[in-house]
Amino acid sequence: MKKIFTLLFMFLMVGSAFGQESGSDTQWLNFLRKGTLSDDPIGGGKTNFTGRFGKTNKDEKGVIVDDPVDGQPALTVTTIAYNYKEQQLDEEGNPLTDVDGNPVYKMKYQKEDGSFADEILDWDTQFHVSIPHKFKTGEKFKLKFSARADHPVGIYAQAHSTPGNYLDNLSLSGLNLTEEWQDFIFEGTNGEGVDAVDGMQTISFNCNTNKTDVITFYFRFDEFSCNMNDVKLGERILKRETLKYPVPPTEASYTLDMTPMVETLGIDDLKAFLSDATMKMVIKTTDEETGATIETASGAVQALTGAFIDENGMMIDDEAGLNIYMPEEGINGNEVILALYNVSMNLESGKIARATILFEKDNWFYAYNLVLMTPEDYENSNSGSAGTIYSWESTSFGEVTETGGQATFEMGNVDNNENRVNYKNTVAHLSQDFYTLCLNGNRSYIDNTEFENNKTQRIKITLNTPLFGGEQIQMTAYTNKNDISKKSTPFFKFENGTTLFDDNKAFIDLGIESNSEPVMNTYEVPVEAAGSSWFKMSRSQTGTNLFITKLVIVSGESTGIAEIKQVNVENSFIYNLAGQRVDDSYKGLVIRNGQKFVQK
Repeated sequence: MKKIFTLLFMFLMVGSAFGQESGSDTQWLNFLRKGTLSDDPIGGGKTNFTGRFGKTNKDEKGVIVDDPVDGQPALTVTTIAYNYKEQQLDEEGNPLTDVDGNPVYKMKYQKEDGSFADEILDWDTQFHVSIPHKFKTGEKFKLKFSARADHPVGIYAQAHSTPGNYLDNLSLSGLNLTEEWQDFIFEGTNGEGVDAVDGMQTISFNCNTNKTDVITFYFRFDEFSCNMNDVKLGERILKRETLKYPVPPTEASYTLDMTPMVETLGIDDLKAFLSDATMKMVIKTTDEETGATIETASGAVQALTGAFIDENGMMIDDEAGLNIYMPEEGINGNEVILALYNVSMNLESGKIARATILFEKDNWFYAYNLVLMTPEDYENSNSGSAGTIYSWESTSFGEVTETGGQATFEMGNVDNNENRVNYKNTVAHLSQDFYTLCLNGNRSYIDNTEFENNKTQRIKITLNTPLFGGEQIQMTAYTNKNDISKKSTPFFKFENGTTLFDDNKAFIDLGIESNSEPVMNTYEVPVEAAGSSWFKMSRSQTGTNLFITKLVIVSGESTGIAEIKQVNVENSFIYNLAGQRVDDSYKGLVIRNGQKFVQK
């Protein structure tokens, strides 16, 4: 191993950054970073609180109020049952009486909207706490919260995937609330954590156990934690920016405003932060079993020293390639000079190098996705639709505009089956034709190679450029069943086996609720899917086909460049073999303009 690598990189030992277990010591990652006020977009998902206020299958953002007991913020939800007696009448419309002459009543429940129900269920009022991490069988979790109600009442907890999608009841006993605040801690034996249900991302509290009283509940949350060993890299990324740079012939420097990172990670002193070993490169590796390309966090490195990458965006262990660093004298408040020192990176026109730099604080990451290209390609990309990786769109006349790849229909044209690329669909109430990518397959059969009962169909998008973790898939689509209960959501499966779907982002029919245009949902490419050059799509919810009128994948809006400063060759810096900048007084082997020579 070369000397420069020894000095630049401190490799992550097993568990040093992602958690480790030493005896009974377990490192936990708390997704409720701000407790009751948490609302973080983590890893493409959301850590948030929602409530069901008596509206079936409709969960709304949790309401924060000042608790009337102590005046401190709390999340609140109110049950929707009102005890109501409806007097029964005979056939002639006279009041019915029992044998003792007493009026006969039928118990009903009046809702807030004035309608009546014969029955109120425990889960007609729910409160949900959701995190992006999806537990697997055998994984542990910890939950710490406080709660009270304005009437004594018992509630119980359930495991859900997304809010409202029930998985199983949780054995979280002792949820008997009073008018006083109580602390509830569920962490298993000796703080080791309790077993999660497979697929769990949400803990839901069923609050309508008392059917006759209107009860208001107050919650405060401190912790919903996962064992760090079970947390994926992408689930620790709070925010991403995409930065595009031209690769210089020798060296160039750019002004980067790091205010979003400072605010997101809560950095007090940026210069001190960058002086520590806080920067990590995300590099591509190959899974030995599947051969799939994946991204993993590699060695920590001082941002002021930087890291070398090659033409494939892979971090390398010598002074070749491109060095990315932040010179100490270039830090001015939150503005930082990001310097690119090109030793031997030779990009061809039309090719790009992509890498990710992670900055870590308190176990959370801020990510910069780097897109590097030739100066000529950089100029051309900024004059057009910069950041677009792929685009498919069909006009009402069926003319397809497609860039960055190709959409194909797998298992189409079999047994007279229609091809679902540029599929014509007419919306009756609009008297309008849409030409679409039609998803009509079942996600359970997305990998089948044999045609079976019309279930193996899927759309495959083959890309000219492999995907980057954090890129956005913007899908504009609709269903066409004239039935509000018939929703549909896309299911993505990427080349390396990573899957993505969000049943909270369902598309509905154009004829429902006066909709006249397809709607757009955005899905974030998981970090684990990075490197995939294609993905397949079917339906997650299969109540109806999903008709896609537009599909765009974008890398981000930010170029990251506020000012460009090209460094003259004659005045370019001198480096020792550790990648550190030195002056003319340094003696020994040095690098200038990509060339080694001995300075005496």
